[in-house]
Amino acid sequence: MKHRIIKRNGESVGIISYKDATGEYKQKWITATQYETDRQLERRMLDWIDDYESNDMREPAKVKFGKYLDTWLANRDGLSQTTIDGYSIYIKKHIKPALEELLLTKIKPIDLDKFYKTLSNSTYKKGKEEIKYSPNTVIQAHAIIHKALKYAWKNKLIKDNPADFVENVPAHEHYVSRVYSEDEFKALMKAANGTIDEIFIMLAGCMGLRRGETLGLRWNDIDFKDKVIHVRKTKVRSKEKGIVEKDTKNYKSIRDISVNGKTIEILKKWKRKKMFDSEFVCNEFNPNTYSGHFKLLLENLELPHTRFHDLRHFAATFMLKSGVSDKVASERLGHSNVTTTREIYQHVLKEMDREAAKKLDKLME
Repeated sequence: MKHRIIKRNGESVGIISYKDATGEYKQKWITATQYETDRQLERRMLDWIDDYESNDMREPAKVKFGKYLDTWLANRDGLSQTTIDGYSIYIKKHIKPALEELLLTKIKPIDLDKFYKTLSNSTYKKGKEEIKYSPNTVIQAHAIIHKALKYAWKNKLIKDNPADFVENVPAHEHYVSRVYSEDEFKALMKAANGTIDEIFIMLAGCMGLRRGETLGLRWNDIDFKDKVIHVRKTKVRSKEKGIVEKDTKNYKSIRDISVNGKTIEILKKWKRKKMFDSEFVCNEFNPNTYSGHFKLLLENLELPHTRFHDLRHFAATFMLKSGVSDKVASERLGHSNVTTTREIYQHVLKEMDREAAKKLDKLME
C-alpha cells in the first residue's frame, strides 16, 4: 500500500492507495484533526493500513458476490483452461443470476440452500423438451461456491464459510459403467478393422489411454523398435482458445507403456496409410466430437452401448483379471497413485479375491 499526505484548504489530508477484496484500486482519505501533526496523522494512517491488512477493517462488506467471483476466477492460475471454462459457464449461467447482488460478507447458508432448491427444480430446453437439471448440476454449482468462499475465508474476508453449513446439496449420482466383456470387445475391434475407429478403440481398450491422450499422441511418441508408447500430451477443447494441447492430467499420467506386437502391427499399417497426413496419430476428430461419433458407431454396428471412456475401464479390468498387479495397472493407466486404481476397481479386486478362495478349495480337496 502507498500513502501520502497533502495539504487541502489549509488542512493535512492523508491518502492511502490500496486494492480492495476484488482487486480494484481504491483510496482512503483521512483528514487530520485540529491539533494533529503530520507525524501523528501518518501514525494513524499506518494503523489503518495495519488494521486493513489484518482484515480488522471490513472493506469486504461492500463487495458483491458476483464481483468477487470474477476476481476469484481470474486468479485461479493453478487450474487448467478447461476447468476455468467450466467454472465460468456455471458462474455465468447458474450462480450469478441468483446470487450476484448479495454482499460477500452477508451470504448465509439459507441463501445458498434456497438457491440449490430452486436450481434442483429448474429445467432447461433440449429441442422441444423441458428437462430437469440433474443433481450433479447442483453439486457442481455448490463445489464452485464452496471453493470461492473458502478462498475468501482463508484470506479473512469472511468470518466463516457459509457453504459448510448448507443442507440442500444432493448426494452424488454415481455412474455405473457398462464394461464390455472380452467377446464384446473382440467383436468391436473386428467391426472397426482398418478404420480410424480401430486406432481409437485399441489405444483406449488395450493401452488404457484417455480420450485426450489418444488425440494428443504423435507418431514420434511411438517407439516401434522397442514397442513403447510415450504418453506426454493431451488435447482438450477450450472455450477461449478452441482445441489446445496441454500437459497430461497429472505428473503420473506422463508415462511409458509397453506395447504388444499386434498393436504395433496395426499402428504401422495406419502410419503407412496416414504418413503425410498429420504428425498426430488420430487427427480426424476433436475432443468433443469423438464420444458422440463412438455412440453412433455402436448403434450402426448394433453393439451394446458403452461410453468411449468405458473402454479404458475395460483395459483396467482385463489387466487385473489377467493377473497384472494393481501397481503396474495403475502405472499403465496413469493414475496419480495405486489407491485410485484400487478405489475405482475394488469390485474387480473383490471378484479376484473370491476366485482365489475358490482355488484354495480345489487345492485342499
